[in-house]
Amino acid sequence: MKSSAEIRILDIIDGTVVDGPGFRLSVYCAGCSHRCQGCHNPQSWEMANGKEMDVEEILQTVKD
Repeated sequence: MKSSAEIRILDIIDGTVVDGPGFRLSVYCAGCSHRCQGCHNPQSWEMANGKEMDVEEILQTVKD
């Protein structure tokens, strides 16, 4: 059964080492309203900077 839920994704980075110890896959979502001072990813603040991805598509990307 295909999910109809979508999330605005800024980027999916495989093999990153900046978001914790070791190599990992990071999913960056768009539309953060916190706007923290010193944010290392301010392009994530705007929803328009992301692209709609179905939850199943995101899960498949993570599994691959």
